[in-house]
Amino acid sequence: MKRKFAILLSAMLLTQAVCGCGGAAPSATSSASASTGSIASKSSEKAVIVTDEQDFTHENGITRLAKEIYGDLNVEFFVLSEDAQERETQISSLRVEIMAGGGPDGYLFSSPTSNMTFNGEGRPAALFPDVQRTMQSGAFLPLDDYIKESEYLRPEDHFATVFDTGKTDEGQVVLPITYYASVFLLDKAQLADPDFTPKTWDELVNCEDTAVLKVVRNNLYTWCGAGIPRIADYATEKTILTEENLTAQFENLLAMPASESFDEETALIQSGSYAQTDEGIAYYAQNKDTVNALAIPNTEGGVTAFITSYAAINRNSQKADEVFRFFELLFSDEAQIDPAETMNDARGTLLMLGNLNSFLTHKNAYLQPDLLESVQSRINAVRFYSVMDYTIYDTATTLPWEENPDCAAAAHSVIEALQTRLSE
Repeated sequence: MKRKFAILLSAMLLTQAVCGCGGAAPSATSSASASTGSIASKSSEKAVIVTDEQDFTHENGITRLAKEIYGDLNVEFFVLSEDAQERETQISSLRVEIMAGGGPDGYLFSSPTSNMTFNGEGRPAALFPDVQRTMQSGAFLPLDDYIKESEYLRPEDHFATVFDTGKTDEGQVVLPITYYASVFLLDKAQLADPDFTPKTWDELVNCEDTAVLKVVRNNLYTWCGAGIPRIADYATEKTILTEENLTAQFENLLAMPASESFDEETALIQSGSYAQTDEGIAYYAQNKDTVNALAIPNTEGGVTAFITSYAAINRNSQKADEVFRFFELLFSDEAQIDPAETMNDARGTLLMLGNLNSFLTHKNAYLQPDLLESVQSRINAVRFYSVMDYTIYDTATTLPWEENPDCAAAAHSVIEALQTRLSE
């Protein structure tokens, strides 16, 4: 079994909808409907991993891989309900158990992306609405010793810029699984400058190419993340994002031209034809000479990456060994090289992971290494999505509809909400 693993390089290729963790669950004992009693002691003595991915309610490729390697599945899953009220009840119970020194053994979650909705209505409740803040609280078990001994999770293969975001002063407490960066595939024939590559946020928003600006304006959930490199310093619980900076970004947004309708002829420009979609990967692979892969810069002159799914172990767990044995399989070649055999029934989240020298993705698409490297080399800020992204996104989407939008007042409201959250 090969030792090298593939991690984290799905960045610019994953849609924000695909930010759950592909994986597996026992078919009978991992019912998402279990909402009463102790979640930590479900139906057996196996370690319990809580997840929000509904695909874990049935056996899939990772489960089969675990059984093949270990002879049995060493964990079971508690899947949070899709029913909003039941989910709230489950999360409340989990928090009580965790605060009492118990709770589940591990976590495999999506980060709450800015445009995420719950069955199209409202936002899903999250056990950890701000992962970076939870990391600083000491809720997660340091994993350095496990990583040193891991057969699959090798430090030299990590894309350190992203992977290190899971570290605190105690060491690696979170394992980033997937990440995202804003990269648009634009048809060169529709651009004023076919090779336009803005290196700074100001260069982007001050460009005179309407086609480029429409892409940003019409994809607010991407814009809201891309231009903002940092929100807060969670170790000191101080805000980094300022009212001045956010006011300027809101003003930039309102100054951009908007398009109210799309047509097939200009769909590549209007929709952005994201590089992170399967179709986008395939399109670039087939048309890279006529496509401009435009990475949206942030206000610090680089590119912001967002961790969209992650794994962690409860510091209270008595079965951490078993949880890590399962987590490390997520980084194995076997879990990623052959999507048809492993993950095709789990939304493909873990298929699009690569190491520094190659890119492994869906069997019908692939990425050019030079594009991957060009985006990675520009990443200068990495953070987890948090509920504050909801606040920024909701504010940004409301402003264009106001008769006399007050960007300064809107920015003040956002920063005030951030400061309140940090002080709670």
